[in-house]
Amino acid sequence: MDELTNFDFNDKRKVACIAAVFFGFVGAHKFVLGYKREGAIMALVSVAAILCQLPAIAALVAIVGFAEAFIYFGLDEKKFNDIYVRGQHPWF
Repeated sequence: MDELTNFDFNDKRKVACIAAVFFGFVGAHKFVLGYKREGAIMALVSVAAILCQLPAIAALVAIVGFAEAFIYFGLDEKKFNDIYVRGQHPWF
């Protein structure tokens, strides 16, 4: 059971990293980690910024997603699990 738990956390970290790099502007990595409210906020702000032709705001949300990808990449599996999976730390 412990191996399965470690695999799940490692897999979740990798998927969250990839989602943050490619789809961070819509908060995909937040949904992967189970942060539905934060993911919805990022998605709504991005879509609203694009529809209202506010590229600076859309770019800012994309930068936040990209920055979170680097934070996730920089953490080892245990620290990632403690902070984002068990600790429920939704932003940075």
